[in-house]
Formats: sequence, structure tokens, C-alpha cells
Amino acid sequence: SMLVFDALIYNEDRHFGNFGVLRDNHSGSIIAPAPIFDNGLSLFCYAGKEDYANLDEYAKTRSNPYNISYEEVCAEVMGPKQKEQLRRMIGFRFKRHESLGLPEEHLQAIEKHLEGRVRKLLAIPTRRLKQEKARINY
Repeated sequence: SMLVFDALIYNEDRHFGNFGVLRDNHSGSIIAPAPIFDNGLSLFCYAGKEDYANLDEYAKTRSNPYNISYEEVCAEVMGPKQKEQLRRMIGFRFKRHESLGLPEEHLQAIEKHLEGRVRKLLAIPTRRLKQEKARINY
């Protein structure tokens, strides 16, 4: 789920030093993945005013540290659970905070782009589907 979320928000800083897990204090056994953290280099944090006019083009310039596309990552890790999580993002709107002073047009541009991004990621065939189709066609 974290890697799919990273793809959605174009997180450019997910490296092997910031994957976390929750452990049982007594046994040390892994309980679950940690909540998502360290995603500050995302959502077009480097975009200039001119970039917000066409975020679709600007988004093509963003990449992750894995040297494979976000879409390829999703194709490998996405399953029904992640697709359902993505579906819940359709219609997402940021909560506006006056104290942050973020330009409304920037927030609207990101919201619009995220809507399209969700749909694009949902259209990616998952690895499991690809394998099943290959098996059927064999």
C-alpha cells in the first residue's frame, strides 16, 4: 500500500532507509507495517508557479530512487486491497488551512491531477492478472 501511495503522490524519497515495521515489545515479532511516513518530497513540492499550469507534463519529470517507473512498481505490488484504497481517493479534496497560505489554484491543480492519477493507476494490470492471462493464453 505504501508504494502505491508513493506512486499516487510522486514521492521521490522512498528509499530502503525509510521502510518501517511495528514490533511486539515483548517478542520482537513484526506485527504490521508502520504507518506511512517521510513523504515530504512529494505532491510536486519542487513545482514552480508555472508548473501548476500543466501538472500532467510536470509530473512526467518526477521519479523515484528505484530507477523504474512508479507505474512499474504498481504493476508489481498492487492487488485488490490497493486498488480499493485507490478507489477511495476518487473525489479527494484537501482540507484548506488558512494559516498555511497555500494558493487555492495550486491545491485545485493538485486535486485535479490526483483524480486523473488515481484513474491511471487503477487501469494498470496487476502482476497477478498478467500472470493469470499468460497462463490462460498458454
